[in-house]
Amino acid sequence: MKRSRVLPLIALGGASLALVGCESQQQALVFENVEQCVQSLELPDAACQAEYDKALAAHQNTAPRFYDQKSCEEDFGVGRCSSYSNSGQSFFIPLMAGYMLASVVNSGSNYRYVGYGSTYAQPLYRTRSDFGSNYRTADNYQISSNGGKSSIPQSVSAPQTRAVTMSRSGFGSTASARGGGWGG
Repeated sequence: MKRSRVLPLIALGGASLALVGCESQQQALVFENVEQCVQSLELPDAACQAEYDKALAAHQNTAPRFYDQKSCEEDFGVGRCSSYSNSGQSFFIPLMAGYMLASVVNSGSNYRYVGYGSTYAQPLYRTRSDFGSNYRTADNYQISSNGGKSSIPQSVSAPQTRAVTMSRSGFGSTASARGGGWGG
């Protein structure tokens, strides 16, 4: 009896992975910090700072929230979470590890910055299992980039607009629903 219930769920998980794989890709810029953005020469210096500031503001609103520090650190690592209060409630959120800009236009082999109002800056995070060039968006989609250009599905380019509150190691459990993969 249980076997027949599990099989459709496995099939559905595979279907969601297939849909993400079929989605059209778009280019994005990924940076660990403002200095890396400036050194890349992809954007004007002022734009690097302005987009970082937008991602930092989004971080406060969209970062995964945990009720206790231990749960946050189980997903993101010891010392990689901070306390955050909003509307009288206290949470723990992961530290921002970088930022991504989507909706930059690729004209030939060069990127052309479209303007301050036309990009989506969003914070990126690193879990305990993400090292080097691996980052995750607030909704747990994994992105690999060594600072600079990266290819992402279009649905990932628009940042999440609200935070999801996790109870215990919740960030990892959302990976299977999103199709972004999760290591342990």
